[in-house]
Amino acid sequence: MGATLMISTEDQDNFIRNLATFLVEERLAMTVRRPQAFVYGAFP
Repeated sequence: MGATLMISTEDQDNFIRNLATFLVEERLAMTVRRPQAFVYGAFP
């Protein structure tokens, strides 16, 4: 899935002021390459 770009000139007074609103979204994921690096347990 790639990035999504949406442009709007209809938000509140954007049309009157000649403005555009940009919404850019992208889904990313982080991989854990070394699961052994995590320490589990209760720490005092």
